[in-house]
Amino acid sequence: LAVVPTDPAGAFSLCDQAGMWRDFCRHDVNGEIAVVDLAQALAHCAAEQGGPLTRKSCWHGIGKYIARVDVGRAFAACQQVPSGLYRENCVHGLGWGAAEKGGIGFSMRCDQAGTEADSCRLGVAYNHRRFDQAASAVICEEVRRPDLRQQCQAFVRTGRLTGSPG
Repeated sequence: LAVVPTDPAGAFSLCDQAGMWRDFCRHDVNGEIAVVDLAQALAHCAAEQGGPLTRKSCWHGIGKYIARVDVGRAFAACQQVPSGLYRENCVHGLGWGAAEKGGIGFSMRCDQAGTEADSCRLGVAYNHRRFDQAASAVICEEVRRPDLRQQCQAFVRTGRLTGSPG
């Protein structure tokens, strides 16, 4: 992560040496890259490298890391992500990162994400589960899409993803 500001491409390639932590490294490093060079971070994700989890978490990192420093920029960045599952993952990351900074109350701003608002709510609930499981369950009740509401409730209850779509 320390190399990102001076050598983003080199930092990203170093993740290939991270062994079993490669996917997490790519998520984190690409998220940091997104803060300083969104175009490069989008290109990394668009390259479609790795399995489904690697590809989804790449987009998630963009939303999460930018939201930690500038929520408005994160909303704008996620709009540049291909619609569907990848944009949902970016917005989920945005909700997570914004909740790290602004707490569970950030869920009130998730409607700014438009059709991906439920993914934002999941991000907030998943992040906040570590601190207040009951409050996170309330956020899950606000999720409108039945499949995502069920996924949110299961995660808040168990701390594990079970039967998640995509």
